Amino acid sequence: MLIPDSDNSRAALPTVTTRVASFDTLPASLFTESQYGLARRLWPQYYHHLDHSRAFLSAWHRRLGDFVYLPSADIGSFLEGAFAPLAFLWLVIGHFMQQKEITANTKAINIQEMSARRLELHSRRDSYFKLLSLVQDQLGAIASFHYMSVVGPTGTGELSSDDFTDLRSQSSNGDPSLFIRKMIGVVVDSNDEPDKVQEILFGTDIRTRHSHNFLNTFQRLLDSAESVDTDRMVTDALLYGSAFGIYYRILRHAEGDDRMNPITGIMAVQS
Repeated sequence: MLIPDSDNSRAALPTVTTRVASFDTLPASLFTESQYGLARRLWPQYYHHLDHSRAFLSAWHRRLGDFVYLPSADIGSFLEGAFAPLAFLWLVIGHFMQQKEITANTKAINIQEMSARRLELHSRRDSYFKLLSLVQDQLGAIASFHYMSVVGPTGTGELSSDDFTDLRSQSSNGDPSLFIRKMIGVVVDSNDEPDKVQEILFGTDIRTRHSHNFLNTFQRLLDSAESVDTDRMVTDALLYGSAFGIYYRILRHAEGDDRMNPITGIMAVQS
């Protein structure tokens, strides 16, 4: 039954809805011009979008068919231009990822370098302390011969050869600073007599040689300590807290290289 194009036709809306809903899937010959016009008036928005979709799909289908038959060079150019932004985006992403990896590798290298430096410094300090023990024995031996020259048979005669042998035995059994303390004691006893101090330390060629030998050896020991002692703790302990350092400063003061008297702590006045 056909529905007339009039206002009374709205009463048959359910029947029209059922038929028009499947309008696009049926042949156009099943509908009259009046029925098609009624459907467009009842659902104008639906048919408006439908027409646009049909036009887009039809154009896309035609362009796709044209694209398939293009030459290979044109297809390659099209794909190159289409994927160029994606390739550039991937390049940017790869750059930032690589930059992060480089930063992380740089930090790891810096940490390894710092660890290597600490290990090297630790190894050098171990070597230095082993050397320190040997040098202290050498300095004790130098002081022992100097002390023998001052109070032994060739000096004041207060020390016999047997006494010197006993002292040497004590010094060899873990007390390398024994003769250093003996020499400091001799200088302290004559501290009020500068000429006598000079006689004790530099009065003969042998004593001068012993004093300079002690100065040079201890100075090299200080130089080695400074190379491994970043905060000067070991250097200051050697120079101001050990018998070797005190005797070294006494010798420097006697030669005029150090204005402060390490025994009295008084600064000498320059003339």
